[in-house]
Amino acid sequence: FPLDQEDESSIPYRILGEVFVCPQTAIEYAGKSEKDPHEETTLYIIHSLLHLMGYDDIEKGDRAVMKKKQQALLKKLKKLRLQLTAWYTGFYLINRSIALSLAVLSV
Repeated sequence: FPLDQEDESSIPYRILGEVFVCPQTAIEYAGKSEKDPHEETTLYIIHSLLHLMGYDDIEKGDRAVMKKKQQALLKKLKKLRLQLTAWYTGFYLINRSIALSLAVLSV
């Protein structure tokens, strides 16, 4: 389901899609569930990127696989000290989270 056309074989990459995350939603949910808002936002981005990579969470078994992968990536971010630690919202937070998530996914 890549976003770009299959006949664009001259480019060395594929555009899989777009990711839109609302940091305010993550902040609100994190506040209600006593979670870190930066980690919650990063989780949303990782979850979205995994969908673009073909993971699914409709069936129980697939959901378990996807959740395990999400948790492993979050753990890797923490271990590498790449987890967001400053209190930023909006565009900067999303760009930084995407860059960090992509860096971890490419390792």
